[in-house]
Amino acid sequence: MLAVLLSLIVWVLWVSFFPAPSTLPRAPVSTEPAIQAAPGAISPGSTTTLGPHAIVPVANSTPLPVSVVTSPPIAAATEESEVLSNTVARVVLSNRGASIRSFELVGYRSDAGGPLDLVSPAAGTTAVSPLSLSTAAPEKNLWLTSVLYRMNREADGTVRFEASDGAGLHVVRSFRLLADGSLEFSGELSGGGALQITIGPGARPRSPAEARSRLTGAGSALVRAGGRLDRTDVMKIRSPLEVPPGSEFAALDDAFFVSALTGSPKVSFRFEPVEIAEPSPLPSAGNPPPLPEKRTELRLSMIPGGEAFSGRLVFAPKNLERLKSYGLGLEDSVKFGWGIFGVLARGFLIALRWIHSGVGNWGVSIILLTIVIRSALFGVTFKSALTMKKMQLLAPRMEAIKEKYRKRKGDPESRTKMNQEVMALYQAEGVNPAAGCLPMLLQLPIFIGFYNLLAYAFELRQAPFAFWIHDLSLKDPYYVIPTLMGIAWFAQTILTPATADPLQKKIFLLMPIVFTFMMKDLPAGLTLYWFTSNTFSIFQQYLINRMSPPALVKRAGA
Repeated sequence: MLAVLLSLIVWVLWVSFFPAPSTLPRAPVSTEPAIQAAPGAISPGSTTTLGPHAIVPVANSTPLPVSVVTSPPIAAATEESEVLSNTVARVVLSNRGASIRSFELVGYRSDAGGPLDLVSPAAGTTAVSPLSLSTAAPEKNLWLTSVLYRMNREADGTVRFEASDGAGLHVVRSFRLLADGSLEFSGELSGGGALQITIGPGARPRSPAEARSRLTGAGSALVRAGGRLDRTDVMKIRSPLEVPPGSEFAALDDAFFVSALTGSPKVSFRFEPVEIAEPSPLPSAGNPPPLPEKRTELRLSMIPGGEAFSGRLVFAPKNLERLKSYGLGLEDSVKFGWGIFGVLARGFLIALRWIHSGVGNWGVSIILLTIVIRSALFGVTFKSALTMKKMQLLAPRMEAIKEKYRKRKGDPESRTKMNQEVMALYQAEGVNPAAGCLPMLLQLPIFIGFYNLLAYAFELRQAPFAFWIHDLSLKDPYYVIPTLMGIAWFAQTILTPATADPLQKKIFLLMPIVFTFMMKDLPAGLTLYWFTSNTFSIFQQYLINRMSPPALVKRAGA
C-alpha cells in the first residue's frame, strides 16, 4: 500500500508540473545562405518576446517580385460588417482589414454569462484578429489591417472582400461558414511579398481563474501529420517553432477548446510564444501598485509559400461528438490518456453522461458513478483488506521471529533462515503477502482513468453542483471539499489495518495531509470524486472489519 501511495504522489506531481517533452516535427535545417531579413522581422531562431497583438513579419522565404501598376485604388467609403450564422456558430466580419470581429459558439456561455466569443475583445483596428494577413513589410501590414475593403455577399453565402492600394498591392479574400461551424477561407495577395495567416495568441480569451489554474491554464501546440497527433506544451516552446509542409492541420488548444488551421499539403506552420500581461489588481492604500501577472501563450501562423491561399478555421469546444463531426481527427486532442487509461476515461464519460441524463446535475452524477465503481470493486478491496488484517494479526509472531535472529542480522545464513521461518508462518496461516497489494494495483488504472476524465471533461466546464460550487472544472474557492476529503481520508487510514512498522504508520497518517495540500487547487469535480471515494471507503472498511472471520483472530493469535 505504501508503494502504491508513493507511486500516486510521484504520478500526480509528474503530470502536474512536468508536461510531456516536445514531439512536434521540426523543419529540416537549411544549408542555403541566410536571407537578409526585413527591418523588424523575426528570424526562425529568434527568442524575441512578442507582444500579444504584434503583427509578425515573415523573413524565412525569398520575397516575391513586386510589379508596379498604376490601376486606381480599390476601397470602400464607409466601414460596415456582415454576419454569417447557423445553428452552430455566429461570425461577424468587418470590411476594415477584412477581419473577423467575433466568432461565437451557439449554445455556450462565457464566464461572465454572455455569449461565448472566441475572438479577443481587443481585436480591432489596432489588434490582430483571427486569420489576419501579414508580410515582411510593416507599412504593408498597417495598410492590410486598416484599409476598408469592398465587401460583397454572394448567393452561396460567401462574403468576398477586395482592396488595392493602386501601387501594386492587391488583396482578394473570401469567407464562408460551413454547416459544422468551421470557417472556410481563401484569397490572394499580390505585390506583398512573403505572406502568413495568423490566429492566436491562445485558443481563446480566458478568465483570470482559468489562466491561473494548473490544469486549464496551460495550452499546447498540436500538429497532425500522417494520422498521428503530436503535442507540445506551451512552456516547452521558448522560440518560434517551424513545422514543415505535409501536416494535416496545426492547432492551439487548452483544457476545453481548440483552434485549428488546415491548408494545402504545401503550407507550413509556425508556433510563436507570446507573453500576455494580466490586468493588475487595484493597489491598496499606502502600497505601490502590484506588478501585472504574466503568462505565455502561443500564436499560430500558416505560411502558404505563394500569393494564393486557402484553408479552414475550426474554433470548437472539446466535446467528443463535436470534434468528430469535423472529420479531421481533432477528437484526439482531448487528453484522456493513452492505452487502457484513455479507454477507461471514455467509458466513464459515457456512463457519466447517462447518469446525468437522469439526475440533471453533474456533481450528483460524479457521486453516483463513484459509488457504482467502488461497489463493483468491493470484492477486490475486501480481499486486499482481509489479507492486511491477517498480516496485522500475525505481526507479533513475525516480530518474535525477527527478534530471534536480531543479534545475527549481519549473518547471511541467519537472514536466510529468518526469511524461511517467516514464509513458513505465512504458508501455515494461508497468507499471501502479495495479495494485499495486487488488488490495489488493479485499481490504479481505474483511478488514473477517472482522474483524466474529471480533469479534462468539457462537460464539467461551468457545471454547477450546489451552494458555492458554480463550476466543477475550477477549484473550490473556499477549499471546503478538499478539506472534507482530507478528513475522510484520515478517518479511513485510522480504520484500515496498519503495519507493525512505526515509521510506516506515521507515513500513512501523513498521506492525507500531503494529498490534501496537493489537491486543494485541482478542479472541484475531481476533489468531489475523491471525497466521495474516501467516504465510501470508511463505510466499506467498517463492513470489512465486521465481516472478518472470528476464527482468524483466534488462529493468528495462537
